[in-house]
Amino acid sequence: MFLCFLKKICALETTINIPLKLNIQLEGFWNQNYLGNGHLNVLLKEMELSYCLISDSNTAVLLKTYQLPKDYPNNFAEVFEQLLEQDDILRNFQGPVSWISTDSYSSLVPNAFFEANELAVFYQKEHFTLKNEQLQAEYIPNIDHYNVFAIHRSIGNVVKSHFANAKFHCSSSLLLSNILSASLSNDANVLFCNVGKTMMEVVILKNKALSFNNTYHFSTPEDFLYYLTNITHQEGLNYASTQLILVGDVYESGGLYHLCKQYYPNITFGKRPNLHQSENLLSNHPHHLYYELFAV
Repeated sequence: MFLCFLKKICALETTINIPLKLNIQLEGFWNQNYLGNGHLNVLLKEMELSYCLISDSNTAVLLKTYQLPKDYPNNFAEVFEQLLEQDDILRNFQGPVSWISTDSYSSLVPNAFFEANELAVFYQKEHFTLKNEQLQAEYIPNIDHYNVFAIHRSIGNVVKSHFANAKFHCSSSLLLSNILSASLSNDANVLFCNVGKTMMEVVILKNKALSFNNTYHFSTPEDFLYYLTNITHQEGLNYASTQLILVGDVYESGGLYHLCKQYYPNITFGKRPNLHQSENLLSNHPHHLYYELFAV
C-alpha cells in the first residue's frame, strides 16, 4: 500500500510540463465542432511542436505552439502523452493528419532512378540504422524527383499509435513544392531561405529551374550570412540583383534581417502558401510566419 503511494508521488514529481507558447483561435471557435472534421497539420521542429486545425471549409481556425524539453527525442512517448493530457484537440481529433518534420540529410532522387525498396541507398546520412530511423519518400511533381528523408522510429511509432491515418512529410519537400509552383514563372534569379532558430533551408531558382537545395545549421547571424554569401558566390549570382526571399523565424526588426540587407538590397519576405484560408486567423501576424504549417 505504502509502496503504491510512493509510486504515485514519484509519477507526479516526474510529470513533464509542456509550456504553451502560442494559442490563436478564431472568434467563436468551439472544439467539438471540428474534432471529426477538417484536417490537422502538425510541425515538429527545433524543440517546438506546432499545429494548425483546418476546418472542412478549408479555413484555419486554430494555431498552437508548444515548447518541448531538450531531450524530447529520447522520451517522445512520455512527452506526447503529456501533450495529449494537456490538449483536447490533439487528444480527440479523428480526422486526417499531416505530420511535418525536418531532416537536414534528406536527398532528392530523380524519378527515373528511384526505387521504393532501396531508400537506404539514396539516403545521405552516413551513419544511421533502420532500427532507430524510418525512411520515407515523397514525390515532388514540379521537378519529377522523390525526396528521401527519415523520422526517428520512436517518434513515428508514437504518432501512428495515436493518429493511425497520419501522413508524414518533410519540410524540405513542402518548401520545394510550393516555392517551385509559385516562382518558376519568375524570370529573376531567386534565393529563398526558410529560417529557423538554428536551421536554415536554402533553395535557389536560376533560369527558371531548381539550381540549389540544402540545409545548414547556424549559431549567429554572422554564421547565417556566411552560408548565404558563400552559396551566392558558388552559384555565380549577383548580390545586387538576386532576389532574397525570407520566410520563417525572422523579423524585419532583427539583427539577422539587417545584416542580410547590407549585402542583399533586393530582400523581401515571402508569403504563406494560399492552400488554406488563414487571413482571418493570422491577421495580426506577418505573412512569412508558419510557412510549413500551411504548405500542405
